[in-house]
Amino acid sequence: MADDIGSTVSFSATAASTVDATGFNALSPTKVGSVASISPRADVHTRVNRPADLETGRAVDFKGGVKQQEITVVLHTEDFADTGQDAIRTAAANRTVGALLITNANGDEEWYNGLVSDYTKMEKSESSFEGCSFVFLPHTASVVIEA
Repeated sequence: MADDIGSTVSFSATAASTVDATGFNALSPTKVGSVASISPRADVHTRVNRPADLETGRAVDFKGGVKQQEITVVLHTEDFADTGQDAIRTAAANRTVGALLITNANGDEEWYNGLVSDYTKMEKSESSFEGCSFVFLPHTASVVIEA
């Protein structure tokens, strides 16, 4: 069983022109420094709620459309000298579609086109750290390129 030590996050301010290995490999993403954690990633389905049946009183939900859930990345420190963090801050402010690369410890790459959203500084308290976080909103399913 492997752990996640050695995983990295990189960002390209340009989205891949095609959502496949060729399109993503054409990008030159910038590594984002000081990554503390990356949220779970999966396709999630919307719920279609049907009203309850009057005879039984039972409501039934159905599986609707699918989307890639948002990805939250937490950073240990907010580093204004880090070019990757700067690219994330700029993308969040400009609302432009870019590409996120998660390189797993085993070398496999997970790519996504989408938007950077919700760049947030951590709370200031005696038990917090000086970091920040951002949310990436994927517009595409993940493209995994195995090492």
